[in-house]
Amino acid sequence: MNKKHFLYLIAFSFISSVNAQITTNNTTYSSVQLIEEVLNGGASCVTITNVQSYTGTSVNGIAYFEKNGTNFPFENGIILSTGNAMEAPGPNDEILSGQEIGWIGDTDIENATGDVNTGNASYIEFDFVPTENEINFRFILASEHYNMGNECLNSESLAFILTNLVTGDTSYNLAVLPISNNGNEQVKTDNIHLTMMSLCYEENEQYFSHYNFDNTDLSVAQNSAIEYGGQTVPLTAFANVVPGDVYHLKLVIADVNSLNLDSAVFIEGGNFNSCPTPAPPVNNSNVNLYPTYADEKVAISADLKMEEVVVVNMLGSVVSSINPNSRDCVLDVKDLQSGIYFISISMNGVKKVLRIVRK
Repeated sequence: MNKKHFLYLIAFSFISSVNAQITTNNTTYSSVQLIEEVLNGGASCVTITNVQSYTGTSVNGIAYFEKNGTNFPFENGIILSTGNAMEAPGPNDEILSGQEIGWIGDTDIENATGDVNTGNASYIEFDFVPTENEINFRFILASEHYNMGNECLNSESLAFILTNLVTGDTSYNLAVLPISNNGNEQVKTDNIHLTMMSLCYEENEQYFSHYNFDNTDLSVAQNSAIEYGGQTVPLTAFANVVPGDVYHLKLVIADVNSLNLDSAVFIEGGNFNSCPTPAPPVNNSNVNLYPTYADEKVAISADLKMEEVVVVNMLGSVVSSINPNSRDCVLDVKDLQSGIYFISISMNGVKKVLRIVRK
């Protein structure tokens, strides 16, 4: 049974307690502020210019969001939606379908993904000058296509299109999966889902997080942090860049063919900045770390005894540490959220800093 038909058969009034939902706001931050203050976290080392945005006229698909005490993975950030972004907060009790006559699609996303007949596009684009040799940020795709049936039949289009304006390099899409089971790396509902009985088999199911409804437990939908039917795990957009070059980045989402069901990308705030990290002291010791793309454990070996191993997230916060007092150790990372982390290793008064990606 379709989740919405099921939900409409019940009376929510008898549920006495409801968990908090995320909050959204489309008036406090301009598009410029969403990029400079929210996405980039106000970091002064990255020069951002030429911020432009597009969404519907009567339907605004761009907003700021906050976690608001929920279990949503990101504290705050930017929503880009193919419908009304202000309808993103839960509970999950209605179908989101933010259609508008004249709300067109986007040719850039069609060129980047190969999709055609896009509509209801929302995007923010800007130029920036990095000071480090990489950029990255985390995001989650959420969609009404995740309804235990429609996800393998229809989809949306999502792209983070990066272009080096100095060299004129061909633009490429950062909204891709780290590893694909089927050879398709695009982040889309019809490429990330579980098995739908009699409809389709699973596709890259390791990147699907959960449905925000359960036909056997009404409280799941009522307590959902967001309105959309389901969502992916946090994914990381990553690119190597040339410090000092000028780049253009376009963050865009659009419906494809059918405009009836909304999708949204939640982009985490504060983790785009490309500020340089302090260089560790130079020494002649060798440190090996494997794997650099990990899901449970990371093995580290060094020429010198490691007194301390510290894990630091992209915001500079220490999330874990151990004191091996050995030249070999195993670091447990299974409890870390998906994303990029720095491993600081102290040996004989000096430090080595390495990077890993938690799946």
